[in-house]
This record gives sequence, C-alpha cells and structure tokens, in this order.
Amino acid sequence: MAIPPTLILALLVGALHASLSLLLRGGLVRHLLVVLPGALVGAIVGTAFSLRIADPIRIGDVGLVWASAGAWAGILGALLVARIVQGRRARPT
Repeated sequence: MAIPPTLILALLVGALHASLSLLLRGGLVRHLLVVLPGALVGAIVGTAFSLRIADPIRIGDVGLVWASAGAWAGILGALLVARIVQGRRARPT
C-alpha cells in the first residue's frame, strides 16, 4: 500500500510551518514536540478543506494557501492548549 503524494506534501507543509514558527518565536526543541503535531494535523485538515474550496496556489491536489492556514491554526491551537495545561500545573492546589 503506497502513501499518497498529497499526504506527503501536506506533511511537508506542516513541518515547514512548524519549523518556521519555532524560528520566529525563538523556541526550543521541546516546543517542537507541541507545535509539530498541531501543524501536521492542521495541514492535513487544510488540504482536505482545499479539495472542496478553490485555492489560488495548488500543487497537485494540495492547496498551499489552505494547507498553510490549517498548519498555522493547528500551531496556534497547540500553543493555546499547552499554555492552558501549563497554567493548571503551575497553580497551587
């Protein structure tokens, strides 16, 4: 069973944006463990979304605009969840 090229390209877009977010934020490698899964899932969801809605920049079946927007939404969602969990751990009981 072969992996579809659409999935591989979506994962590459997610990894690229996760790396870019760490470069912009000056994050540590441990932040990559939080950001990367969110970016990968977001890029896959964005790619699925782009199959239904027109995208101005397409490579094969991957709409780069929607995949990038999904990756950034996943990154922001993962960072928000990490901040909430970290706040709950830091709060004394």
